[in-house]
Amino acid sequence: MRYLVNLVYREVWEWTFAQKSSVVLIAATLLSFRIRLPALCAFIFAVASGGAMLVVVLFFLVRRKGVAGYVLFLCLFILALAVVQVRSIPPSIPHEKTVTARLRLVSYPHVSRSSIRFNARLTYINGRRVWGRVLFSVPFTAESIERGDLIEVQGMFFALPFERSEGYARYLQSSGIEAVFEGFPGKVMVIQSVSHTSPIGLANRLKSYIENVHKGLLPPAQEAFATALLTGNRDHIPREIMDVFRRSGTMHILAVSGLHVGFLSLFLLFLLRLVRIPKLYAYAVVGLFIVFFMIFIGERPSVQRASLMALCGIACFLFDRDRNYLNVISLCFVLLWLVNPLSLLNPGFLLSFCATFGILFLTPVLYRWLSRFVPRYMAGSLAVTLSVQLFIFPVMIAYFGTFAYINLIANLPIVPLTGFSLALGVLTLIFYPLFLPLAVIFAEVNTVIIAATTRLAAFFAHAPPLQVGGFPMFIVPVYLFLVSFALWLLKRYVCEADKASHGV
Repeated sequence: MRYLVNLVYREVWEWTFAQKSSVVLIAATLLSFRIRLPALCAFIFAVASGGAMLVVVLFFLVRRKGVAGYVLFLCLFILALAVVQVRSIPPSIPHEKTVTARLRLVSYPHVSRSSIRFNARLTYINGRRVWGRVLFSVPFTAESIERGDLIEVQGMFFALPFERSEGYARYLQSSGIEAVFEGFPGKVMVIQSVSHTSPIGLANRLKSYIENVHKGLLPPAQEAFATALLTGNRDHIPREIMDVFRRSGTMHILAVSGLHVGFLSLFLLFLLRLVRIPKLYAYAVVGLFIVFFMIFIGERPSVQRASLMALCGIACFLFDRDRNYLNVISLCFVLLWLVNPLSLLNPGFLLSFCATFGILFLTPVLYRWLSRFVPRYMAGSLAVTLSVQLFIFPVMIAYFGTFAYINLIANLPIVPLTGFSLALGVLTLIFYPLFLPLAVIFAEVNTVIIAATTRLAAFFAHAPPLQVGGFPMFIVPVYLFLVSFALWLLKRYVCEADKASHGV
């Protein structure tokens, strides 16, 4: 036991600042969910801990020895605890009273029954300055509005939960939504339209272009699928197709994530290198593309995480720095936590980071072991899939009560087909205004690929998923900690055995 404690202590001591900070932020956030302080106390607590941390940082930078490092992370823990407390306090919004509010629409419209919904940033209520994020809902009869517009509207605020369940309310809160605002029909006025030359205006035009091209060249079902792959808009995908992908455990291909960021970035890099663009300039262009793609998709935790990781990787290459991917993912977590600490409750946020951590942490060891028994291509796919499923399992059970184990096999053919479909979709969009016959050929091939993907998902969907009810949320971090610790010991043992066998 003493040897194990010393081993863990030495390992933790060698962690980078970003890795230690991410663990401290996670611990403080989880603890804060069990603690509720009054608003004034939380604010004073945050200011005091922030001042103490600043003093410790200055002392640590001057001295660089002693116990300053431990005190620094203790202050960081206390500050994170206070920040989450302050962030959990809802803004002073008059609920269920008719008000005039001014909102900035920050998401694409989501079609829901007889209305459309936006994530919106609240700026004014009855002429009074207010900060907050709301879910804005307005009937279809309202004036045409789009992402990026500044609008003034009469309506009523409602507290969470909205219309579904407490779980849906927690999801909205973890996404930064603090209330729901129902706009009255005919009471919407656009104060400032989004500029067509701004990044958001360009994103809106590109989204309309993608939808129009796919509608013109693909059948309805395939058109909705191809549009969802590139934009994340799944409003027009038939419900039965959505159920097929959900039951087969391959729903992640329709939710724009790191898979799409990786495929599109590598595809663009391949095209740039194909026309002999120097590597330095090619990486710079890919970096700009990733920034625009993050703006284009909007506020998706998985896309933000993947984009930040890709940008950090490109920066490491451009500035000739060592690429420590566990350090990169820790840095991305810290940055996204600073934007919204409550995102730690968001299932998309958890699934994205758990899956990526599993790939970086476990896949290399599994690949070395599986490559002894199966071909390398299959070993790589199986290693990635097993690593991901092992770490997302508790999140799926806790949030959705089900786990499609068949995706261990389903991902092997469906993920490559998805990448091929993405590439064909991009080529279709590129050649549509340049050489229409070639764009039509790409679209026809994409139709076949999408149909094959859907049929494969329908085949795997026949396997009944694992159903688990009443799985407590606090088990998720406990499971992830124990599994990570056990696999860390196993990984260390395997590495030491490999060194001993090679006489190192």
